[in-house]
Amino acid sequence: MLSVVFFLIVYAVLGLAALPLAMRMVPPNNYFGLRTPRTMDSASHWYLVHAVGGQLLIVCCGLAAILLMMYQGTWLKSFWAQLFLFLFFIGGAVAGTLYFEKKGKWR
Repeated sequence: MLSVVFFLIVYAVLGLAALPLAMRMVPPNNYFGLRTPRTMDSASHWYLVHAVGGQLLIVCCGLAAILLMMYQGTWLKSFWAQLFLFLFFIGGAVAGTLYFEKKGKWR
């Protein structure tokens, strides 16, 4: 039960941290966001990649939180299953952002 609360809080914090990225409020910087040579070269590229990444992170956190609440008593009962769910969805959001940064249509 405690791990469910922990992961729900983590999903909420990550979702809230992704909101400024999704809303294109974070200017290019060296501290917050995905820093690659392409995103650091162009401000428009930075905003586009981070808007997509922020939206992906919000959706993935929401889906993972819903799944965790629905199945916490069955196959997501153990901490390790909940950790796998967390890593699967957050990894998917990061991989989707990196794929878009590399192959996206921004020009």
